Amino acid sequence: MIPETLKPGAHRVHSSYVWLGSLPIILSLIVASLPGLVQVLTLVLIVPLMALIAVLVLGLRVLGWTRLSYELSETEFRKSWGVVFKRKTHVPYQRIQSVNQSARPLQRVVGVCDVRIETAGGSSNEAIVLQCMRVSEVEALRGELFRRKKVLLDGGSLDAWGSATVDGVVYPSQWACIQYGIDPSQARPVRVDGTPVDVASSTRASAPSAPSGGISVAGSAQPGAEANLLGGVAAASDRFRGLDGGEAVETGPVSYETGLSNVELLLAGLTGIGSSVGVVLAALFGALGYLPSVVNDRLRAYFEEMAGSSLDPTLSLQAGDMASFSANGLVGAIAIALFVLFILLVFSALGSMLTYGSFRLRRRGSRIEIESGLVSRAFHGIDVDRVQSIVIDQSFFRRLIGYCEIRVEKIDTLDPSQKQAGQAVHGTILHPFIKLSRVPSLLEGILPEFASYPDLAVRPAPAALRRGIMRIAVWRNFGAYAAIAMGVLLAVSFALDPLVASDQALVVLISIARGIIGVLLAFCLIDVVLSIVRAVLWFKGSGIGYDRRFMTLVNGGFSRRTSVVPRQKIQFATLSANPFQRASKVRCASVRTAAGIDGKTTTLWDLSLSDANAWLEWARPRG
Repeated sequence: MIPETLKPGAHRVHSSYVWLGSLPIILSLIVASLPGLVQVLTLVLIVPLMALIAVLVLGLRVLGWTRLSYELSETEFRKSWGVVFKRKTHVPYQRIQSVNQSARPLQRVVGVCDVRIETAGGSSNEAIVLQCMRVSEVEALRGELFRRKKVLLDGGSLDAWGSATVDGVVYPSQWACIQYGIDPSQARPVRVDGTPVDVASSTRASAPSAPSGGISVAGSAQPGAEANLLGGVAAASDRFRGLDGGEAVETGPVSYETGLSNVELLLAGLTGIGSSVGVVLAALFGALGYLPSVVNDRLRAYFEEMAGSSLDPTLSLQAGDMASFSANGLVGAIAIALFVLFILLVFSALGSMLTYGSFRLRRRGSRIEIESGLVSRAFHGIDVDRVQSIVIDQSFFRRLIGYCEIRVEKIDTLDPSQKQAGQAVHGTILHPFIKLSRVPSLLEGILPEFASYPDLAVRPAPAALRRGIMRIAVWRNFGAYAAIAMGVLLAVSFALDPLVASDQALVVLISIARGIIGVLLAFCLIDVVLSIVRAVLWFKGSGIGYDRRFMTLVNGGFSRRTSVVPRQKIQFATLSANPFQRASKVRCASVRTAAGIDGKTTTLWDLSLSDANAWLEWARPRG
């Protein structure tokens, strides 16, 4: 059965668009009104009001669904929507870069997903989003859009039924065959004058996902490569296409495919907490907030004891009591912080394993495809021409065990929700956790265009070590400024001792404050020392390498980031220097690509003047 997506004319998305979009609003209303439902009078007023609002929400959603449509014309993809204000979007097929899909748990049960059609990108471009399309229709739409793009890029044309004409040869579409009563499987290309064409020499536009150019990808597909324990669950989940998902649609041959091994899945899960740094910090600060309450309780008990024993002039707080007084609070806060951190680590690890348990990475024609998610499913497609650079990231933990994360930075677009939220796009993960020694073989299979990149040849100047220590450990380190502030406060506390010696309460408060300040000062000094070590590691591990086609830029430290940029993707290269750099005869080397929404700049500090000029000469555009 040929999906309706390929039929000429306007099409609607799946009818689940109505209730799947209304359900979150209605559930929010029910939850918000639960406190008032316990009173009979409130119940009489709220239930009819909630019913009315639910009807209005459903009614508006139905209107939106009836006004939402999409269409494939001879030259462009069209989307039309809007109830009060009608809007239309026209996207030429040549500008389409990727067709991505994602499905939440309820959508997977129904067999629908949300679709993002991305164009050439930039801050002024928004992705086209279609919600609640059948999975089979999305798969057919993806193949058809790229087929039409290829036909037009090859100088051909399309008719209303999607039949392609390239170099005087007509390739009938599936719906055109049905229209004329021809079995699509028996259809053959013919010339415009009606004479038959040799099938072997006419495959140029027949395959929907055939590459439109570039290098050919060697190797064979590896559908079983790097399977893990959750792979069987993922396969079963994929076989269940939902209540109305339709049959799977073939979108072209796969030349390379891989996934995560059991070890990689486990390690990716254990390091998944890095994606929730904000939550972790909030939890830690919340746990440390327990300390003031402990101090407050101890102070209240102490002052009550003093008030009850005011006739005893020898009453005082001994040194051992004071140490116990502050130590117990610190131990309690640290214990709670560690417990919260452990719980977050467990949940983050489980979440990461559910995300990457079904991870698959494949090369299909001129596109890279990434699928992930056991509960919620996501599909990302990347056109190779859209890739601006490859980033190989090694966090501190990954460096210790010899693993890394591979990410591609590409030209991106934002959907309206991301644009309103001001979200940034930081590339797409190709592989979340791979052994460093496997990177060349992975790139050879999935992205051979980037497989041979140069090693480092130019290191920072000798003066960069001194400057790096000052920049990383002092000028840009909050811990250094905090250490100075803690030292000043500690000196002030000692200076106040003679002035408050007669006031026992103030002596206790200053002693407690001094202990806390001392602990904070120790942490700040440790941070400064670690920053000095990081600066030394940066100096030893950073540099630039370049050859005829690529540039490799590495910034090291406790973590390490390697950026591989094709020379033809460089928008501009610059050398910059502040007065201190000019005095040291060093320069910052910066390269900018079109990656992300507004472009991305990557910088290496403090190259020697001669090395910097040689690199700039290499980056100079050639005629």
